[in-house]
Amino acid sequence: MSTLADAAAKAEIAIVRYLLAHPEARDTVEGIEKWWLPPTAEFGTGAVAEALKSLTNDNVLSVWKSASAKPVYGLRSGDTELLRAYLRKIS
Repeated sequence: MSTLADAAAKAEIAIVRYLLAHPEARDTVEGIEKWWLPPTAEFGTGAVAEALKSLTNDNVLSVWKSASAKPVYGLRSGDTELLRAYLRKIS
């Protein structure tokens, strides 16, 4: 049985991998869950939100407010080397 922490850790790795390929990407939790993550993976919104919180707390991602007031997440800087180093640390 997978716990929320396990699912969040896997989602975090998938998000970082996506951003390595698409460093300019920005989206809401729902958009990230739908578009950034593998279609076969079912992390759940809670796990994705937890992964985004971790990435934000570690200063990898930034958060902006959209016109709809939903948070939008994206890479803090265009530095993909930061992402590679972070991916090595978490995987």
